Amino acid sequence: MKSKNLLVAAMLFVLTTAKMSAADLCVAENGTGGCYSTITDAINAAANGDRIIINPKAGNAPYAENLTITKTLQFLCNVEGSQYAVSGNITITPAANRVIVFIGMNNLTGNLTVTGNSPAGARCKISVMNCNFGNGTVSLDFDNLDVTVASCVFSNGSIAFRYGKAIGNDVTTISNPSYGVGQTGSIVVNNDATATNDSVLIVGNKIILTSGVYPTGIIFNSSNQYFYISNNVVTAPASLYCGIGTYSAKNTNLGRNTILNNTIAPSTTISYGIMVTTVTNSLHDIINNLIVATGGSNGVYITGGGPVQTSYNYMSNPLTLYGIIDDGTNNLSSNTTLDANYRPNSGTDAINGGSPDEAYYDINLTRNDAGAFGGSFTQDNFYPVTGAARVYLVRAPRKITLGSTLNVKGDSFDR
Repeated sequence: MKSKNLLVAAMLFVLTTAKMSAADLCVAENGTGGCYSTITDAINAAANGDRIIINPKAGNAPYAENLTITKTLQFLCNVEGSQYAVSGNITITPAANRVIVFIGMNNLTGNLTVTGNSPAGARCKISVMNCNFGNGTVSLDFDNLDVTVASCVFSNGSIAFRYGKAIGNDVTTISNPSYGVGQTGSIVVNNDATATNDSVLIVGNKIILTSGVYPTGIIFNSSNQYFYISNNVVTAPASLYCGIGTYSAKNTNLGRNTILNNTIAPSTTISYGIMVTTVTNSLHDIINNLIVATGGSNGVYITGGGPVQTSYNYMSNPLTLYGIIDDGTNNLSSNTTLDANYRPNSGTDAINGGSPDEAYYDINLTRNDAGAFGGSFTQDNFYPVTGAARVYLVRAPRKITLGSTLNVKGDSFDR
């Protein structure tokens, strides 16, 4: 009797597990091979947790449809190293614990957004990885989302969110609406309703602004999370209003806000390379940045009362430091010139010019190169953006003492 009970229990477990497991639904042109002929039909047929595998159409023609998503779903390309094309807006209805993933999508024209704030509690997770946007934005500027935008290419677009990370994206912003502070921003973070002790990560992005009202590469305007802004390139074919602007900060000294190893290099002038508005208890580190312009006024501009460390920043004359006393490590008359990829040319002073602290060493274990190609998050880690599966971010301590535990975390996608 005991063995029979065990057998029945095992059978029930197998049946229950099979019922709970996610299904794969396929989409193909004209419904070939028994697949759905539209992505919308597949969404309607799918259950929570299913994957929708999409075959590229002949000639990479788009699936021309607006998509509405109200379930936990993944949207994946059926061809490794390729992308399926769509043309239309994508609208997500957020919910607690809902997870939506896009990998390998080429949206020729259309925006990705949500219907409104997600309820407080477990965040709604939205991940957009290895996707292209020909003319559209990822506009997720709403509460209680957990957003990841990684290894994406925007031909004319921008990214807006409140909590999460933007990693290794190639963003060209020709003309997009302003967010929050009356400026045109390529990557914008606004205030989320739920405070945490986490850091919003903006790492390894390449940003080109061609026009707009007060064009600014990165805008951080949140008082509920810390920020870590590292190894980004911000440039413009003409002048640039601001490379990196932080207009709010978490008012506590329990964590730090970091602007590290970024390159800001418009073709002509700049008003503000890095602008930081601090509050009383916010701690800021502005280290190893490279700001190159033919004219302008402020390389690093600080206002407010929070403690700020500004060290080993390189900028071209006539750019200056404002609101902070130079600690003697900053170079206000750098001779650095850049190649076509915004890497410092050989022999210029930004090479091996960053902090000598081994915590900032380049990946070849030499002294830090000021700018986006220095340190362990060098832009070489993120480009070129490929269609293959990849680990797009590895986080590990910069220093570890003998006998302590080494914790390493990697973020990746795989089609």
